[in-house]
Amino acid sequence: MKKIITLLLSALLMSALVLPVFAATPVNAYEKQIMDKLKAGVVVGDKTIALSAAELNTAENFFMMDGIEFTQADATAILNGIDQISAIIKAAGKTDLTLLTADQKNQILAIAQASALAVTSVPLTFNYDFATK
Repeated sequence: MKKIITLLLSALLMSALVLPVFAATPVNAYEKQIMDKLKAGVVVGDKTIALSAAELNTAENFFMMDGIEFTQADATAILNGIDQISAIIKAAGKTDLTLLTADQKNQILAIAQASALAVTSVPLTFNYDFATK
């Protein structure tokens, strides 16, 4: 009896460990466009400002979550937002984003929030804690 219970518990544990793997979905073509744009970064002068590997990994893991399927309209909204934010950073000519003016930071925040709201397939919000950054 002890062996049967151990076998059943082992099978249950193995199935619990395997199930999360199947919950991941591949990144679709629209999500890949966003990832490619994020990976490219923003070129200011001779320097590229880019997200860290950890930040890119977080974004990719988000897209791979079960139930996350961006549409073309969703991707277009996000890509347009990235382009607008990139333009602000390029126009400022700053490679250290902490040196942007408060107005520029507020513009970037407003664009990010509007882009998140424009995504209709997944409820998104964008918040920023000014106290810690």
